[in-house]
Amino acid sequence: EGLQVALRVIRQQRGNSLMELQSIWSISCCQTSETEVEEFYTNLETEDLSVTGMSSGPEAGPSSSGKTVTQTTDVGWINQMLEHLYPEFEQVATFMLENDIMPRVKAQVLAKSEKVKDIKFSKFRLGSVPPNMDKIQVTNLPGGVCKVRCWGEYRSDMSVLMTVSTTLGEFHCGFKNLSVVGDFVVIVNPYEEANPGTASMSFYFADKPEIDFDFAGQVAFINSLGIKDIFIKLAMTALEKKVILPNMATINVAMLERKVYPMVFEQPDPMGMLRVTYIKGGLIKQKKALSFNRVFENAFEFVDNKLGKMMGKDMSEYLQIILGETKWEPNLNANNLSATFVVVDPQQRLHMHVWDRDLMGADDLMASSGPHHLDVLQKRFSGKPVVFQDEDGEPYASCQFQFEWMNLERGMVGEQDSMVILAVRELYVHTHLERTRKFGLRGKILDMVRTSHMGAILKHRHENPVVKHHMEAVQACLHENKVDSAIVEKVMSLVPDHTRISINSSIHFVVPTAELDHCTLELSIVEFTKKDKTFEETIVGQTTVKMTDLRAAKDMNMPDAIKFTGAVADIEGEIDLTLCGLLPGAPPAYDVEKGAPRMSVHHSIHDPTDDIMPR
Repeated sequence: EGLQVALRVIRQQRGNSLMELQSIWSISCCQTSETEVEEFYTNLETEDLSVTGMSSGPEAGPSSSGKTVTQTTDVGWINQMLEHLYPEFEQVATFMLENDIMPRVKAQVLAKSEKVKDIKFSKFRLGSVPPNMDKIQVTNLPGGVCKVRCWGEYRSDMSVLMTVSTTLGEFHCGFKNLSVVGDFVVIVNPYEEANPGTASMSFYFADKPEIDFDFAGQVAFINSLGIKDIFIKLAMTALEKKVILPNMATINVAMLERKVYPMVFEQPDPMGMLRVTYIKGGLIKQKKALSFNRVFENAFEFVDNKLGKMMGKDMSEYLQIILGETKWEPNLNANNLSATFVVVDPQQRLHMHVWDRDLMGADDLMASSGPHHLDVLQKRFSGKPVVFQDEDGEPYASCQFQFEWMNLERGMVGEQDSMVILAVRELYVHTHLERTRKFGLRGKILDMVRTSHMGAILKHRHENPVVKHHMEAVQACLHENKVDSAIVEKVMSLVPDHTRISINSSIHFVVPTAELDHCTLELSIVEFTKKDKTFEETIVGQTTVKMTDLRAAKDMNMPDAIKFTGAVADIEGEIDLTLCGLLPGAPPAYDVEKGAPRMSVHHSIHDPTDDIMPR
């Protein structure tokens, strides 16, 4: 029923043929005959398509980009799709919870309190309740792509039991009622041009969602350890690395075989760049009634600042400007400093904060402004200060900024600046590597150094449960036939002759166009080895690319594999290099849709029985 609602909406907006609707029907993997689809299509021909439960008036109509935008509260079809895909999401989230978030929670609590001796987690279960959407906005994009912006809430029936061993005894509690509130985007592409016969669904948060949960059990002592704040902070960090722009997750589906490929985490190509120049700023003198707490806070700040200055530390307030993964922190008393922020979606927003630097304890968030949509920055703050307000809504600081938007144009260079985009999908190493090893790709142009996310070594087909089951049967058969144990052991010791490292990350360099003919991109494969609380870095492969060669390439793009030489083995990188021009212009309107964000490197569609993503 939910699918039929979706098809009515699609039919109303696009007038699809029977064949197209049958293809869309196939994506849902419904066990439905072609005859039923034909009957439904015939009924559609005679229906009054203006009656679909869609809202009208100011909430429906063309966006500023001219694309058809429809907003609706008839969300049964999207909720049904999320319900079918939820088991895949639940596996990924549970893996992140068990292997990333909870070990970090344990480490931070143990470091924070001497009274805590150990923390044990048990009965991990994210829950079986899928996200539920309240309202959606659907935008038709070129090539049959559908962009669905969803407003809703994820209320999980999560179950996590925790035992805290302390000098005072054991305390037991549980995590429950995990809530994630926000709006996220789902992009449905019924036809991947690079992989005919393949459809895809990508999803991401354009901005940070709100995360909360409840404790059950011996709550008072657990709250005193600050576990809730630690958990929420680490959970947000994990989300930022995976599904908050510029990061996104994609699931590919083979249409004919109805096969779902492993989830891929990736970063889309940029659409432009925002240059922020901090001109000057300062604090606004506040007139607030004194209280005991305020007097104590002021006295503590005075002592903390004096101690910091005596130790030669800079204790001045600082700004924190955030867009996507880029964070810039100039001092509040600085002036005429600039930073650049890469933008991948017009719905991203700029976050601005003022922080107080503390010697003892964590820095304090003092005031904020925004978050601001990109299309209003130049208009709202042209010649006007940005006023930061504290938690009481009182003015705290006033700062002058200049905001410049640069459009990204492919196949050309900019008059003043250009951007080099390095999109890396994976590394192919011609030898076997242990899955515990961590690698990343590093690039250097002039004095700029950028490093990708750390990659994950993919499982080999030998680790597939089906393959393992058959190999156990082979082993049993060999033993039954009295084959020598040493031979059986040798046969069963399967070691892959190659390793695939999934990175799915992009790094960008803004280079003065005048310098392009005189500089070289230095690429290095870096291995990260954890030592105590830090990582040691080892270069295991290197190569170089001249910018003159990239500029001379067709469309200023090098999509071919790049070979590295190094001590480990021969390594090939599935890397896409692109040179683009940066041209001054106006930032895109918040509702502009310029197409689905995708990586330059095409998705590596492979059989799930080959190499499998570990997440």
